[in-house]
Amino acid sequence: MGFFDDWFSWAGARFVARNDGRALQLPGPVMVPNERRVVVPRRDSIMNDFTGLGGSGDKGSVGRPNTFFSSLNERELLALYTNNGISRTIIDEIPKRATRKGWDVEGLDLGEDKSFQTALQIREGSQMGRLYGGAAGVIVTEDDIPPGFERQPWKWLQQPLDLERVGRVIGLIIFDTFEAQPFELERSPMAGADYRRPKLWTIGAEGFEQLHSLIHASRVLQFRGRTRTPSEQWSRNFWSGQGRGGYWQQDDSTLQAVWEEVRRLTETMQGGAVLAQELSTSVFHIDGMAAAKAYIEAMRKKFVVQTTEANL
Repeated sequence: MGFFDDWFSWAGARFVARNDGRALQLPGPVMVPNERRVVVPRRDSIMNDFTGLGGSGDKGSVGRPNTFFSSLNERELLALYTNNGISRTIIDEIPKRATRKGWDVEGLDLGEDKSFQTALQIREGSQMGRLYGGAAGVIVTEDDIPPGFERQPWKWLQQPLDLERVGRVIGLIIFDTFEAQPFELERSPMAGADYRRPKLWTIGAEGFEQLHSLIHASRVLQFRGRTRTPSEQWSRNFWSGQGRGGYWQQDDSTLQAVWEEVRRLTETMQGGAVLAQELSTSVFHIDGMAAAKAYIEAMRKKFVVQTTEANL
């Protein structure tokens, strides 16, 4: 007898039982179709269906790296740098130590070096590079512009820096990731070490609009963060906004790799601060304690009186 035969026999018997009041009697064992089994990826070599060990609910599964995390964005990094002392120390300490004593540049007048504030600018650029994963320092120079660029001098800034045409160095200006971005990448393997590196930078800051914001990489100092793998920094599936040279992934922020540890440490300190504020001396109230103390005091006085009378 097939499943459908059994099912119709059971349904017919139930219908009769409802109409004549007789007890329901099944014709035989009812066959239940196989339920759909849910396949769960195993996290261990052993799977225990009763305890769940080795399955997706096993706490031991957290021991594997999480590939579905979200990186901290620029706004979150800024808030972390502004409001968390641990994070700020991680970002600032190494650049501060590296530039604390400064340095001497051969052939550069000491007064010019102080006016440039080179050490402070390098420190700031390194801090922003560590914080956001990238920053840029533009070398501002006064050049002897060739006749072919006199009508459009901004195009001269898109050419490699020619030291023979540099009249004087005006200074070094630092831009973070909100104001400086690579515009075009070097795609020729003949470029050697500059292959897949920024070729042109775009600067979105006040005073650079008249320069059309494009500056050659030889005029820019790039401050990096935690480096990514080459395949992460270069992808042929995306293009920059102007479609010229590929999509550039900045380095990771220095805070990204230690974010989980910083978060857990901060939560632990916050929990300790809350507990410290709630600490208080406990007061116990026992029913009848006042009467017991009065009784003990009366017995003590009676004992003193009896002892005195006995000694007389």
